[in-house]
Amino acid sequence: GSDNYYNSNSVDISKYSLRFEKCSTVKQYNLNSNYQDSDTVLSSKRFVIFRLCPDHSCGSCDENYGEYLIDMESYLDVMLQYKYEEQTEYCTACETCYTQAAQANNNMA
Repeated sequence: GSDNYYNSNSVDISKYSLRFEKCSTVKQYNLNSNYQDSDTVLSSKRFVIFRLCPDHSCGSCDENYGEYLIDMESYLDVMLQYKYEEQTEYCTACETCYTQAAQANNNMA
C-alpha cells in the first residue's frame, strides 16, 4: 500500500546539515481582508529559505544540496526547540563531568 511507497522513497538526511539561507516575504491576496479597514487586499507572509547541505561541504554549500521553504513561525518553533534541547544536553554533560570529577577527588582523599 501507500506505506511501502513512503518507506521505499525515504531519504536519509543524517549526513546533511541545516543551513539558513535567507528570509523572504511574499504578498498574497487575503480572502479575509476587509478592504474598508485597509488600503490593500494583500497580506504579507514571511518565510525562511534553508538548505540541507552535505556534512563534508565545510561551509560551502554550492552543490548536492536541497533548498526548502518553510513559514517563519514553524522555522522559529523548530529552531527554539532545537536550541533548548542542545542547551539541556550541554548542561547534562557538564553536570556529569562535574560529578565524575568530584567523585574522583573524593576517592583520592
